[in-house]
Order: sequence, then C-alpha cells, then structure tokens
Amino acid sequence: MGSCGREGVVRQYVRSKVPRLRWTPELHRCFVYAIETLGGHQKATPKLVLQLMDVKGLTISHVKSHLQMYRSMRGESCKQDRTISVHKRPSFQEHDDGFGDESIGKESDSLFSNTNFSPKRSA
Repeated sequence: MGSCGREGVVRQYVRSKVPRLRWTPELHRCFVYAIETLGGHQKATPKLVLQLMDVKGLTISHVKSHLQMYRSMRGESCKQDRTISVHKRPSFQEHDDGFGDESIGKESDSLFSNTNFSPKRSA
C-alpha cells in the first residue's frame, strides 16, 4: 500500500538533553502529595504539579513522564479492582476502611531508586 518512499528506513535514536531522573520514595511522596492537593491524578497538570513540588533540578518533562506512568498504573489497579469485585463477593473482614491507597503507595515506592534531589526551599 502507501510506503511514502521510506521502505526499510529506521529513524536514528536521539538521546534527550534532559538528564535521566531516578524517582526516590521521598520524591514520589512529594509528587503524590502535589497530585492529591490538586484534586487527583485526572485533574492534576504537569505544570501545577511541578510548581507545587518546587524541587531543584526537576523539569516539566520529568513530571509529564511520571504523571503519565502514574495515571496508567492507577488505571490498571482500578480495572483489576473492578474485575476482582465482579468475580468475588467481599467478606466482612475484607471491608474497605477508606485507606485503600496505602498499598498502592508502597508498591510505587519500590519502583524508584535513590538520587540526590532536594527541595529548592530550606525549611
């Protein structure tokens, strides 16, 4: 069909000028706090999250990427929760106490390793 004259051409990889960021548990907690402050991951925008986090060296591209991953992880966990609830009736002991995000935060924290980013302001 339409090849547009580019058969067999592979585009050259161009590395980003922005340094790679390792999300520490502390940095991720700051990120989650900013999202919660803004009304949740669907309402939060990268620019506002970046401003609320106020971390030296953190760029909007770092936040955009992390927010995209965070939203997809939250979406997958919601789908899994719905699938489980359809197939299984919860017992009284499995009742949700309103603190369901605890396990999500702990799982997410384990995905990130250490780096030296600190808040811009000194407290």
